[in-house]
Amino acid sequence: MTSPSHLPAVQRALRYHARHARNPSSLVAIDRRTHLFEHPAFAGGVPYLAVGPVWMAGEPLAPPDAVPGLLTAFLDAARRARRTAILSPVGPDVGEAARQLGLPCLHLGATAYVDAHRWAPRGNRFARLRNDLNHAARQGLHVREVVEAGPGLQRALERLARRWLAGRRAGAGLEWIFRLDPSQHALLKRTFIASGPDGTLLAFLSASPLPGRAGWYLEDVVRDERSPRGTAASVVAHAIRTLGAEGVRSVTLGGVPLTGTSGDLHLRFLKPLVSRWYHVDGLQHFKAQFGADHVEDEWMILPSRSALPLAAWAVLRLALPDGVRPLMEQLWGDRPARSRRPGTPAAARLQPATRP
Repeated sequence: MTSPSHLPAVQRALRYHARHARNPSSLVAIDRRTHLFEHPAFAGGVPYLAVGPVWMAGEPLAPPDAVPGLLTAFLDAARRARRTAILSPVGPDVGEAARQLGLPCLHLGATAYVDAHRWAPRGNRFARLRNDLNHAARQGLHVREVVEAGPGLQRALERLARRWLAGRRAGAGLEWIFRLDPSQHALLKRTFIASGPDGTLLAFLSASPLPGRAGWYLEDVVRDERSPRGTAASVVAHAIRTLGAEGVRSVTLGGVPLTGTSGDLHLRFLKPLVSRWYHVDGLQHFKAQFGADHVEDEWMILPSRSALPLAAWAVLRLALPDGVRPLMEQLWGDRPARSRRPGTPAAARLQPATRP
């Protein structure tokens, strides 16, 4: 089944997302610049962005049995258009389909998933988390889901997001799949907020649907630097419990780059360098405290190994629209990185990039 061809590409992509999306990055990657590849022989589509000579896509939004054919057709279309097709990030199923087609896959990191319906933070493993949740509760923190964010609350969310961005370790706003924008696709998301005793907004979390796995992606976990310890964790815990009570069995806080089970040498080489700009360890620590029922590696699919430099260039162009100078300043120590409370990054998807 295909979406009506007269609809704009973004609307068609969102329709495919509503049926097939499994990857946490799929929704945030769809914006007004999105193109959509479709083929009459296969259900679904491949949203992508045109970056110079590169077609940068995420996972195909399609039934599993249509992914190999759609992937092949997308690569063929890019080749005919004299473009280089790159897909990133993709999960293990799409990565395996690519390997079966003889395509090289570069390991990027890993994403943990929690069965929200069974989640119960008991035992020594969750002792630190329970301590933080209890501390926040004693400080009068109130956490709830917002059924409908009115204009006043929406402005408060955006102000908090801007304050967090201004203090980011990266020193620059990130775009593409790292974008922090509470208003993007707001009607498709659920919002959870934490307030102080006086009603001041201290943190929020946006949850994006993952229909292909009947789950949710907890993104944009943003907190005020003045909030008490345990604030970000309290919002996440409340969201997991709420979704679990509804029977949801697959919840994720998104991927952590440069981690995973493959043990690739390039990850071990890059991690110390990238960590000066991207708070990998803090992000991993924050997400790990909620446990994991299973972990999936994430990959970049390339048409050939020789396309790797072009892929790196395209990622930088998309993620850093203002150029790489802020990144270089952080990497080479021209500007001191801003400190954060150990173990609690100020936003759980972006570190410098997820989004507490």
